[in-house]
Amino acid sequence: MTDKLINAIQEVMDIPDKDKVNLKGKFYTQVAQRVQSFRLNLGSEGRIRTEVIENNDKKVVVEATISVWYKDTGWVEVANDFAEEYRAQGPVNKTSALENCCTSAIGRALSACGLSGGEYASSFEVDNAINSKPSAPTPKPEPKAKAKAPEKPKAKEPEQEDDLGVVKQGMEEAMFMHPTLAELRDFWSVNKKNLDRMQAEEPEMHAELLGKFKTQAEELGKLEEANNG
Repeated sequence: MTDKLINAIQEVMDIPDKDKVNLKGKFYTQVAQRVQSFRLNLGSEGRIRTEVIENNDKKVVVEATISVWYKDTGWVEVANDFAEEYRAQGPVNKTSALENCCTSAIGRALSACGLSGGEYASSFEVDNAINSKPSAPTPKPEPKAKAKAPEKPKAKEPEQEDDLGVVKQGMEEAMFMHPTLAELRDFWSVNKKNLDRMQAEEPEMHAELLGKFKTQAEELGKLEEANNG
């Protein structure tokens, strides 16, 4: 490992618990914090790449790879890991399963090369597993077919609303993974339903999230302006 990567690892290790996410007594450093430390220490000598392994209407699988540039040998892979998300499970996955999966994969790959800052999984990944993802149903043997009277159609149960705290945390993690201002705005738009409800039910939470969105949008705007200029 290069000294720069070791410095990044130490920097993440030194993040106090008060700046981490507390989930059932365990502390998790957000992926955005670890990506920031990686970039600040390695700059263009560090590379984070994601590859979509599977992406269909049911499931997304992403592989993330962390590489470091060595003067004598070029790019050297130092860690990689995978993440899997199901589109029907969890509030953020309903609209942004791919972004969420990329975030989790990056978080796990960073942990694999030492940038965990506590527990291995990303905070959103753990919170989603604890609060949002139901257990996989156990297959049951199919009963033998027999004639029976047609059943009356059951009234459709109202769809359960997403937990706004989980939505906020998931969006905070995912918004930093959008490389362009247009993609960031699209990400915000597809979550409009939950954002409108958050603004009505939790205005302070909405204001905090909106502030982070605007800050990230300004940073991307400045970057694109500099690149175009």
